[in-house]
Amino acid sequence: MTDKKIGVIIPAGGSGSRMGGVYKPLEKLCEKQMLFYSLDVFESCSDVEFVVIAAREDKVEEISALCNRYGYSKVKKVVSGGEDRQQSVKNAFECGLFDDVDTGYVAVHDAARPLLTVSDAKKVFDMAREKGNGVCACRVRDTLMRTDKEAVVEKVVDRENMWQIQTPQVFEKSLYKAALERAQKDGFTATDDSSLLLNMGKKVYLCETPSLNFKITYEEDVLLAQALIAYERQK
Repeated sequence: MTDKKIGVIIPAGGSGSRMGGVYKPLEKLCEKQMLFYSLDVFESCSDVEFVVIAAREDKVEEISALCNRYGYSKVKKVVSGGEDRQQSVKNAFECGLFDDVDTGYVAVHDAARPLLTVSDAKKVFDMAREKGNGVCACRVRDTLMRTDKEAVVEKVVDRENMWQIQTPQVFEKSLYKAALERAQKDGFTATDDSSLLLNMGKKVYLCETPSLNFKITYEEDVLLAQALIAYERQK
């Protein structure tokens, strides 16, 4: 299975409600749209055979045109996303490209994680080839507390063996297909793809990657990402 191809899915159908309705994939970071930082990584990764983007319906044509203009040759399809992230990824997975018998792995990466590096992508790809799946994650560093609905602390949560889950998340294709089908049968909805495997009782293997591979969710995250990108360019 080590020579099997990897197809990447980038879910990019979110509403950006926590950033005032901004469509994050096309939000500019240091003069380049957020989505294209991740595409740069996958274009330069020899492990990646193709990329499918699941975009918001009204952005499909625009993203397709931009990918063609900027020469992202591995972006083979831009499909319409669904009502939630899980449906968006399912739409991309069922676009036809993954039917190729030579495609052995599915990698899912958030469009709003622009600080992924080639070395970290390769690291999680290698883990998936060894174990059947691999999920980027970083260890929790801060103290964790559980509260009630009024934000009153109920208990301190032991942070040992606690992780923040990231992307890419990479899965052997037949395993991922089975997990999607099981979720649909169970009526199970997950906020990330590794949870689909857990839902069917499978082990999930975490690949430790830096906390800098964070998801841009709020406006202050944009400022931090821009500062880090500018710093890297000056090195």
